[in-house]
Amino acid sequence: MIKRVMGHILLLIFIPQLLLAAKTEAYKQQTDVPYFSGDVLEVKGFHGNITFKKSSVSKVRVVATYDQNFADDEEYMQDWLLKTSREHENKVGKILVKIKGPQSRETWAKSLRGKKIPKINLVIFAPEMNIEVFWRHGDLYINDWSAQLRINLQQGKLSVIGGQGSLHVEQQKGIANIVKRKGKLDFNGYNTKLSLQSIEGPQKISNFDGKTILNGSIGHITLQQNRGKVEIVKGEGELNFKSKSANIKILNYLGSVHGRSESGPIFADLSGELKFNVKTLEGAVKLKLKNSGANMNLGTVEGNFYTPRYLRVTRYPYIKVIKGRLRGSENGRAYIRTKSGNIQIL
Repeated sequence: MIKRVMGHILLLIFIPQLLLAAKTEAYKQQTDVPYFSGDVLEVKGFHGNITFKKSSVSKVRVVATYDQNFADDEEYMQDWLLKTSREHENKVGKILVKIKGPQSRETWAKSLRGKKIPKINLVIFAPEMNIEVFWRHGDLYINDWSAQLRINLQQGKLSVIGGQGSLHVEQQKGIANIVKRKGKLDFNGYNTKLSLQSIEGPQKISNFDGKTILNGSIGHITLQQNRGKVEIVKGEGELNFKSKSANIKILNYLGSVHGRSESGPIFADLSGELKFNVKTLEGAVKLKLKNSGANMNLGTVEGNFYTPRYLRVTRYPYIKVIKGRLRGSENGRAYIRTKSGNIQIL
């Protein structure tokens, strides 16, 4: 009797779990497209994660995973199924991977009102080929990919690790981590937390309002950020930045620094031969130097100087100027101008 009761209890415990597992079982769709040398892969869709994996086979395999709730509505599912094809554009083969979505406005309106845009995860196995991605919301993972990458992501997380080749990114919101990549990098974000680590090659970065961290970048850097925070650690080459109110911090960077800011403060902790040229309106400039004997050319209209006492101030009708050399052994020069921002040399 006791065994029979225990059996019923176990059934009551495990049956709901089995039913739950059945309901959440994923629906999968798999397609293969032949690959020819020089082909470009274009991926378009709305919601879900994408993982790219290298393959030595001459084809592109796409595995799409949907949740079971989506598969239960057969009519609705037809509007969101994965479509693949191969086309030619200007004598270049293009493999298209698309989630087209509904074809009618009514169905689109219904989907948006009910928030029924399904999450579709893609795993794409392909040879190293040029890739273009246009994705609305989700996470993208690309590792050790040596080819040209063009990413347009409205919101989500982007992870690109290793590989080489030009990388162009348009990202509105989210997180972007790019690590140990070689080649030209062009990043355009609106409110993105961007982290670049050990990037080699020319870098053009625009992040309107977010946090930008560059660690160990080598090459010519052009950076524009209106608001938020910028931190540049180590690295070498040439740095050119432009800002409105962003807080900019430069630590142990080897190379020339040229910058313009309106109200954002600038702090730089530098060593070695100094090449520093910065102008601001209201933003304060603080320059910390190690054993520097650089020539100083500092000027401010309304701000104050905080410099070694042996540097003397010359007052003109419209500006105050300090010209002189620091007493360290490292050569270099610094040119700093502000309207009302303070200038400090440590």
